Amino acid sequence: MPVAIVMPSKGAVPGYFYETTEAQLLSRLRQFPAAPPLDTVEAAKTWLRSQPVPSGWFQTPAQAQAHVSQSRKRR
Repeated sequence: MPVAIVMPSKGAVPGYFYETTEAQLLSRLRQFPAAPPLDTVEAAKTWLRSQPVPSGWFQTPAQAQAHVSQSRKRR
């Protein structure tokens, strides 16, 4: 179950999204108000890496949670 965490740098409320497939998650991210045009999963991953921590694309909820936990420790 892929997961995306979005902490936008401008104007939108943060988001935590999960779907059954990568295609479904990509479709969901395309609807996020601050998202640029996202033609592919790779484009979405690149965009998420450009957003503030703990933004990212993860393969499982456990990976997303571990990333959030690690980012909190770095603060």
